[in-house]
Amino acid sequence: EKAISELKENLKSVQLDNYEIWGNGINEDEENIADVILSSMVMHHIEDIKKEVNKCFKLMKKGGKILFMDLKTEDGSFHGTMIVPHNGFNPTSVKEIFEEVGFVNVVFEDYEPFYMKSSE
Repeated sequence: EKAISELKENLKSVQLDNYEIWGNGINEDEENIADVILSSMVMHHIEDIKKEVNKCFKLMKKGGKILFMDLKTEDGSFHGTMIVPHNGFNPTSVKEIFEEVGFVNVVFEDYEPFYMKSSE
């Protein structure tokens, strides 16, 4: 809830009004409503990734895009003592899930997380 609250505050500052936040899950009844879905550091908290990716696929308009940003497989130290369903993901495995569901042109890019950048 804290992350959702912070997101809402940040969005106010850029004066956007053409978005919807699904903080308590995706509405399974809606289809073809999203041009873009952004999932940032969420999926490792979700037990059934394929089910959630399938929901996202149903929501996408033709030509839509999903931005899936999450941890690569790690030893669990990212969350310390908190237990989460996934300690990150293997990009090849995630790509297979996205393609099984129906996504095409699935591309992965590595980036340096903001919290690891030096202060140079």
